[in-house]
Amino acid sequence: MRLFIGAPVPPSDVFGRVTQDLVDTARGVRPVPAGTWHVTLRFLGVLPEAGPPASALDEALAGRSAVPVRVRGVGAFQDPRRARIAWAGVDAPGLDRVEGAVRAATAHLGEPPPRRDFVPHVTLARLGRPTDVSAWVHHHEATRFSEGLLDTVVLYRSDLGPGGPTYTRVHEVRLGDPAAPPPEP
Repeated sequence: MRLFIGAPVPPSDVFGRVTQDLVDTARGVRPVPAGTWHVTLRFLGVLPEAGPPASALDEALAGRSAVPVRVRGVGAFQDPRRARIAWAGVDAPGLDRVEGAVRAATAHLGEPPPRRDFVPHVTLARLGRPTDVSAWVHHHEATRFSEGLLDTVVLYRSDLGPGGPTYTRVHEVRLGDPAAPPPEP
């Protein structure tokens, strides 16, 4: 099964509206399934079973606190003039520590962790070929999507199909009260 680990962001209908605006202004846009918006913490790839990554998450996240989050603004990888991925920005102080714990606990599972720095974002859509979305980025650079807490880390199964991917929650770990003291390193 194809697996990845993510943290769902607080829901808002703004995600759908901004994504639809991109669909209406660009060609070849493949939106992320509505209601599945999340910050990807680690892509594992194809694994024969979910048990080992689920156990690794339980251990790595025990005692960790929820992280306050604001989702606002948009951007594109690698460049808005030649975009392949359109995203919403994530401001979540402390999420890098959660991502680091997930990365360390699962480094021996699936595909090797990426060497690049962690850039928290919510993927809104993928584009079939490099596309100039700079006008869309400019129009939505101050858009506020949602805010609240990232209080759950989910092991997802991703099933690819003709209508796009389907995400299924395989395992969840709840993060604790953000006022609680952090776990010992």
